[in-house]
Amino acid sequence: MKKYDYQTCLRLPIVLKDEMTTICDEYHINESDLMRKAIVQFVQTINANPTDTLFSKSNSPQNLNL
Repeated sequence: MKKYDYQTCLRLPIVLKDEMTTICDEYHINESDLMRKAIVQFVQTINANPTDTLFSKSNSPQNLNL
């Protein structure tokens, strides 16, 4: 297992946490690995298409419901 220097905390709705746990149990992966992979994919998508994402300047942050 690779250790990383940076650590952060994330609050999730219970529904999302349960879905993540189900996926991790089914595929025998760690929740932290799943979150890392999802964040990497998200960052790559934004970097590749900065104007065509959920967080582009044309989308108001107030309307994201996050």
